[in-house]
Amino acid sequence: LRRARFDAVRRIAGIASARGAAAVLVAGDCFDSPFPEEGTILKAADAMSPFGGPWVLLPGNHDPAEAGPLWDRLEHAARNLATAKLDLRIARKGEPIRIDDASLEILAAPLRHRHDPVDPTAWMATSERRPGLVRVGLAHGSVQGFGGDGESTFNRIDPRLPEMADLDYLALGDWHGTLGIGRRCWYSGTPEPDRFRSNEPGHVLVVEIDEPGALPRIERVPTAECRWIEETLEHSGDAGALIARVEAILSGSTPADRLLLDLTLAGEVDIGGRARIEARIEEWRARLCHLRVHDGLIDRPSDEDLRELRLEGVAQAAASRLAAMAGNGEEEDSEIARLALRRLYLMQHRIRETG
Repeated sequence: LRRARFDAVRRIAGIASARGAAAVLVAGDCFDSPFPEEGTILKAADAMSPFGGPWVLLPGNHDPAEAGPLWDRLEHAARNLATAKLDLRIARKGEPIRIDDASLEILAAPLRHRHDPVDPTAWMATSERRPGLVRVGLAHGSVQGFGGDGESTFNRIDPRLPEMADLDYLALGDWHGTLGIGRRCWYSGTPEPDRFRSNEPGHVLVVEIDEPGALPRIERVPTAECRWIEETLEHSGDAGALIARVEAILSGSTPADRLLLDLTLAGEVDIGGRARIEARIEEWRARLCHLRVHDGLIDRPSDEDLRELRLEGVAQAAASRLAAMAGNGEEEDSEIARLALRRLYLMQHRIRETG
């Protein structure tokens, strides 16, 4: 996954080059920590280098501007790249950054600290607009009223900022998914997802603004290599159907070794069906990048399960009693009985396979 993140940065560089972008704007949290390893910094600089235009990086809450050594180290890495020249602009202060070749002015609002109780973008509203320049804001934080009643009071941004500061566009970071907040304001989200959450991560935004005052045209371009999928499957008595549904997920456009699956299983299953499902889970675990299973299946031994055991006499009577307990006993006793039957079933199968 760490390699996938660097690959996503390299894909962004390729997209920017192919589209003739005036600049790449990164709205904070370029790094997970103020103290990344040296190799992480070097790989980040190398991944950005295929794009010859400027990269404007904004310190966010995970890599705030007060983490001076981090940004010094990145600038040093950019200057000393052997393969290419990297045009790196680190927005350490709340001030305009000019991209003269593109008639573009970027009003950057870095976070000085991880938690800032004041709006870091407040200065933009009093910043004079220069004629002839497209005016873009770059900030990191939570839009007021977006996070709900329990939202943080730190790193807050006024949703009216594009109008208050006369911005043609406001590029926001912090929210991990791709999300529009009005016609001139978007969260681009993380280019490579890092968690199970269905908020449309895994994109870069290509923003085109024809002239000062024009509405931006915004295109989502996929950048993610890995897919994070949450799936809940209800067992309806047919283990084969449940297995087929998981196989359909694995046979999609994303290679299995780039797929992370959070799988919840629910419903009732006989012991034979559970054995089939558990065997396939181990196969899926070997094929997938990551598999997490929440097993909510409840064992309901069937008559066929008992016949499969091929027991006689006292052993058959004990198995029948366990089956009755599994279906009708107290909750704790039922669970113990189901587990005992499951182990007995698997043990009998192993004996037949080896004998």
